[in-house]
Amino acid sequence: MGKGDFLYVANGDSGLLILDISDPVHPRRVNNVIFPKKALCVYVLDSIAYVGSDDRDIYIVHLSNLSFHPFGYDEYASIKGFWIEWNRMYVIS
Repeated sequence: MGKGDFLYVANGDSGLLILDISDPVHPRRVNNVIFPKKALCVYVLDSIAYVGSDDRDIYIVHLSNLSFHPFGYDEYASIKGFWIEWNRMYVIS
């Protein structure tokens, strides 16, 4: 998912990959965040990235300092996708 000059990629075992795409011909890796399980999908809203994983968690990542904490969804096998609209999160599993 892109936002401004940055692209956020759910990159499996490599976690959340953050790329600077201000020069689209030469994207540059800025950082990445590793989680306990695979990162399967990502949704960015304002300065927060929500990362779905295969351990039934959505990791909430504060992009200002890259700290994160899990938000559990125990009733799902894994999270395939989600979006946020009107302060509600819709989850696809």
